[in-house]
Amino acid sequence: MHLPRYHNGRPFRLTQIKAGRCYPRYRHGMVWLMIVLHLFIGATLAGVGIVVALVAGQGSALALAGAAVAGFLLAFPVAWGIARAMQDGPP
Repeated sequence: MHLPRYHNGRPFRLTQIKAGRCYPRYRHGMVWLMIVLHLFIGATLAGVGIVVALVAGQGSALALAGAAVAGFLLAFPVAWGIARAMQDGPP
């Protein structure tokens, strides 16, 4: 398969993130990138929430589970914003 070297007058790089505009096979690149980012960001924010709860003296199972769920849910918009910024490239 021959790939063009230039697209819209700019050098063309075929990556799974940016290729969704030209090649239908890579159309869902941002969704997969967001899922992968959420794995790492969600675990990090859940861990931070648990540490904050423990430092605040809230050691009950309900408080720790709530902090973990809050970090997990907060990671969705954060991962979406990072995936969008990575897909659009530098300003």
